Amino acid sequence: MARLLAIVEVEKRQSIRCCAEECNRPVYKRIHVIEEDDKTILVLGSKCYGILYKGQLSSEAVYTGVCSRKLTEEERRLLVENTEQLIKAFHQERESILNKSAQEPKRRPVVGKQDFGKQVDNHGRTVKCHFCSEPMITQLPHTPAIGFKCQQCKASGVTVSLATRKKNALRRSKLLTSKD
Repeated sequence: MARLLAIVEVEKRQSIRCCAEECNRPVYKRIHVIEEDDKTILVLGSKCYGILYKGQLSSEAVYTGVCSRKLTEEERRLLVENTEQLIKAFHQERESILNKSAQEPKRRPVVGKQDFGKQVDNHGRTVKCHFCSEPMITQLPHTPAIGFKCQQCKASGVTVSLATRKKNALRRSKLLTSKD
């Protein structure tokens, strides 16, 4: 049975090629790393992943969860040159996190009304970013404040929340229709 090992992303200018048969399309976001039954590792873009494995695999990756992980330069190089080595590095990183959390006192699980409140691997939980609405893992024991940003929104300098953008769009549409 195939397993989804990781969902990763790289800079657009450093996109890689999808390894699906006859595809070779450049991909940079939502790159899916799959391990086949025969221990072959495939690196696929989201479209090819959806076509080949639709509904067959869990949407949560073994090493990155449901969110994509932005790769460093070294990790990108490993993805292209030696994907197995990158997966070993992910495994070692996860083991060290699990060992570290096993030594810490246990936290009380925080359960929310939706799936976004469930406990994740005893070292975080999944919540939605207030700026892009993408799921992200947090260590906070409570619901994040309204100004809480995921790493990608912080890196790209997003300053206006999704709710504010929706309100502004609604106001603009009302202004346009009232002028007519």
